[in-house]
Amino acid sequence: MPKRFSSPLARQQGFTLIELAIVLSIVGVIIGGTWYYAAQTLNDIKKNKIIDQTLQIIQNTKRTFANVNTAPVSSTATNLTASAITAGIFPSDMIVNTTQAADPYGQPVVLSTSSAQISSFHLQYNVRTDVCIALLTKLIANTTTRNRYGIIGYNANGTFTPVSYNSVVPISTLASSCSSANGSNTLVTTAVDFSYK
Repeated sequence: MPKRFSSPLARQQGFTLIELAIVLSIVGVIIGGTWYYAAQTLNDIKKNKIIDQTLQIIQNTKRTFANVNTAPVSSTATNLTASAITAGIFPSDMIVNTTQAADPYGQPVVLSTSSAQISSFHLQYNVRTDVCIALLTKLIANTTTRNRYGIIGYNANGTFTPVSYNSVVPISTLASSCSSANGSNTLVTTAVDFSYK
């Protein structure tokens, strides 16, 4: 029988280590990119949810106090979270128990009477800087939204800033208010004050 000639390429079976390394690197880049964009998308969904929940709380509070001649007035802030949960002011997906509510990030949310403005409410969050900026941009910089919901001021990092009916509040001002010296992942106490009617 004659001998068959076979080339080295014909005898090769499987993949070389370099080929496997290249394929795994490409797969790693694809998974890493997908993971990054999925995390960004999830964060954007949570930011939008906080904005929607805030507007819903404001609407529900105004509806609850629509037939009341005077809002609860106090020279110091009075926590109304438990009462608001009982009255159905907080959306059901925010309720942790009968006395506590939380935002989509799991941080506490507090509704109280405002100590800065008489006959108004104070809705407070502890959020990251990017969420603070998104929340205040939607609720404060947008004059139409601000006036529609009776928002009269905001608080970021412990400083209350009143806003008038037609005043323009630049986004750069809001971003500066939300900025934290400790970095973007540090929680910023952020609040919106709104009139009861």
